[in-house]
Amino acid sequence: MRAVLDILYAKMEREHESHGRLQRAFPDDGFVGEEFGASAGTSGRTWFIDPIDGTKSFVAGVPLYGVLLGLQDAAGASLVGVVYLPALDDMVFAGRGEGAWWNDRPAHVSSVSDMPAATLCYTSSTSFARHGRQQAWQALSGSARLAPIGITD
Repeated sequence: MRAVLDILYAKMEREHESHGRLQRAFPDDGFVGEEFGASAGTSGRTWFIDPIDGTKSFVAGVPLYGVLLGLQDAAGASLVGVVYLPALDDMVFAGRGEGAWWNDRPAHVSSVSDMPAATLCYTSSTSFARHGRQQAWQALSGSARLAPIGITD
């Protein structure tokens, strides 16, 4: 139980630190965090913070966990998205009109157009059912190679 509390505390502390840094830099923006909920801003922009996405992987020592950061405008359009995998020192980020990048290289989607030749990476298939998308999961998983990653639900 102590280990679980330590992880929760670490997540809350990291989110609090991230929120504080962003709030000092962008005092009029809103914030949504997994641990602390939402706080409204006046600029119309909202930051989304998840300090440890993949907690199960993190706890198990599997290096497939990350820090997620996103920014939306007042209309809900994504402006910036960042995934940082600290154990791998990998970062994938994108900005509206700026393209997507993996570390210092341009990132792109796969050129594979034939589903049986495609690989579908996922951590949990249960979210499809929770969101009423079970048929979509069945169609995808029945036609592509599956590659579960991390620790799944």
